[in-house]
Amino acid sequence: MRKSSFHHLSIGQRIGLALAFPVVALVALSLWSAADRYQALVDNQRALELVGFATAANGLVQALQLERGTAIGFVSSGESLFRDEVPQRQQETDRARAVFSVTARDLNLRAFDQALDQQATATGRLVEDVESWRDELRRRAVSPSDLLARYGSLVEKLIGLTRQLLLAHQMEGDVARILGAYIRVMQAKEYAGLERAVGSMGFSARRFEAADLARMVELSERQNLYLDEFRLYADAATARELDQGWTMRDAAELSAMRQMALSSLGGRPIGQGDAARWFELTSKRIDLMRRSESNLADGLIRQARQGVREALLAAAWGGLLAAVALIATLLVA
Repeated sequence: MRKSSFHHLSIGQRIGLALAFPVVALVALSLWSAADRYQALVDNQRALELVGFATAANGLVQALQLERGTAIGFVSSGESLFRDEVPQRQQETDRARAVFSVTARDLNLRAFDQALDQQATATGRLVEDVESWRDELRRRAVSPSDLLARYGSLVEKLIGLTRQLLLAHQMEGDVARILGAYIRVMQAKEYAGLERAVGSMGFSARRFEAADLARMVELSERQNLYLDEFRLYADAATARELDQGWTMRDAAELSAMRQMALSSLGGRPIGQGDAARWFELTSKRIDLMRRSESNLADGLIRQARQGVREALLAAAWGGLLAAVALIATLLVA
């Protein structure tokens, strides 16, 4: 009978060889797990960067929305309203622009997605155009409708860029749910901002055009649609905070002011103080959405940081296990 090729090996060597195969497999598995956890670490760190960009972009959106509303009210009222608020809002926008610029530069979108980097560059150039719009405002050379269109286009591009960046990064579980709520309240907030701007234009001029009223109705419906979807994604506490902050009295007053605007076509007068109250009331609603947005962003950051910690811990354990298995293999051999 032919002897086995392992016959010449000692018993210790045979045992070592028998143990080597599963140990080598364990080393390979450990290394694969460590690599997988390292990728999870990179993904979560990237998520943190993207949420930071989204926060900066939405801070700029918020400032632009307020600047838009006061500028439109100022022009529509024949410069009798929001005279002091306009420069204040412009300063707030400038601060938000500075934060956005630094955050966008640090994110290095070119390494992430070249197409999105180009889109961000184009949006950044459009942000700089705000200065020329202000110059036209100072020279009384711009109409409320032009301001509405220009600011609206810029805000839409900022929101679109933020949404694409967040969706381009694959997220799962709670992070995906929070992200879904975040995107929807962000969109609802912009429609609320547009309604505030269109309403400010009419209330400040103390008259409404039929097209503007139709636009307000459309914007109101879109807000409700996105807020309904927001409630499906948001956790109960976040959704409840938004709903409880906006009282029944607030809702009734906003409904009455919307009805006042609609009735103005029939000759119902609009009071001098109605423009300021409209801006105050709609701003309260937008601020509540902004608070929900901020809470959701904080939730995304917490989830991403937890993912970073878990990935670091898992990678460390995986690397340690691989090292121990490798040492054991060498000792047995």
